[in-house]
Amino acid sequence: MAVYSYSKLETFKSCPLRYKFTYIDRIKRPGEGIEAFMGKRIHEVLEKLYADLQYKKQNSLNELLADYESRWKANWHDNVNIKKEGLTQDNYFEMGRECIRAYYERYQPFNQAITLGLERKVVFFLDPEKRFQMVGYIDRLDQRPDGTYEIHDYKSSNTCPEQTDLDADEQLALYQIALKQAFTDAKDVELVWHYLVFDKEFRSKRTPEQLEDIKRTTIETIMQIEAAKEFEPSESSLCDWCDYPDLCPRRKHFYIIESLPMNEYANETGYTLVNKLAELEDKKKALVKEIDGEIVKIKEALIAYAKAEGVDVIRGATKKAKVKIEEVEKYPYAGTPERKELEALLASAGCLEDVMKASLDLGKLAKAVKSNIWSPELIAHVKKFAVRETECSVTLSKLSERDLILDEEMSY
Repeated sequence: MAVYSYSKLETFKSCPLRYKFTYIDRIKRPGEGIEAFMGKRIHEVLEKLYADLQYKKQNSLNELLADYESRWKANWHDNVNIKKEGLTQDNYFEMGRECIRAYYERYQPFNQAITLGLERKVVFFLDPEKRFQMVGYIDRLDQRPDGTYEIHDYKSSNTCPEQTDLDADEQLALYQIALKQAFTDAKDVELVWHYLVFDKEFRSKRTPEQLEDIKRTTIETIMQIEAAKEFEPSESSLCDWCDYPDLCPRRKHFYIIESLPMNEYANETGYTLVNKLAELEDKKKALVKEIDGEIVKIKEALIAYAKAEGVDVIRGATKKAKVKIEEVEKYPYAGTPERKELEALLASAGCLEDVMKASLDLGKLAKAVKSNIWSPELIAHVKKFAVRETECSVTLSKLSERDLILDEEMSY
């Protein structure tokens, strides 16, 4: 029986191909993102803080910062990747220091609750038949004096969420399911997130109904994974942090180009073909724009010719142009005060539904006015909202066979 974790399921949902490379093919990569590296060091220091507190030893802030620096230096390696341009190792190191300092000052003397577990492993099932097993690690599990359990999660992300995001979060909710299976007295549970970069704490609760819904949707995801035969790549902003750009068909060519010196990638076949296609597409757009401008000018000239000569059909060699010049009544557009007044008038007369689709349909309104389906008084009121405008159009069509035959006869 396969065992799943929240991160494993999220990997599949964000990119099935990355899931395959990571969990099915088990392709290991030596690289590590600087964000993950910093987060691990912060987690280790906060774990030490609470582990020592269990032995009635409270570390000072300076002791924790010295521990952080020591862990950073001991674990640093050449394969830590910094993706964000212009940032250095020192920038992230200082960010981590500030996270620890702000957390320490906010929560000291750290006596808000009893700590029941640190990096506590939880193994649990989503169904009574025990077919769907999950595993996870709770950063810190506390219990307050009033008996309330708290599931704490440390986040070193530089993106601050909204409360609604966390109220929909499933990771800690899954840990709550595990907690309820492990502790029969876990009636009241709070989920707590510490967004360390922003020195912000968020709290949320889940109802029994919400937990059941999360079980159901998580099982559905597991079933999708187990039924999958193809693992297609899915592009998103997460691609910049993926470990497999050289294997992904959506990113492989980017990886190839970025790995080449400038004097080589400029001549790479795929690169040059894309550039040529882009050049031709740009030329095509420019040409179409130029032609469209000429068409507008010619149509304007045909309209002027039709008015001057008193004709509405103008013949060419193989086609004819029909010129239509008419006075039309234009009604107010949506969002204008006049439109609101017009809709209110029709609603009060009980006629608004006659001319509605998703909203007021101006085509239907014009037909209703012309067909006189309403009272003369209402039509007169409606017409006050109309503005008369001249509309001109030019339509090309083929000459008839008869016209072409006559044309041939006239040429003899």
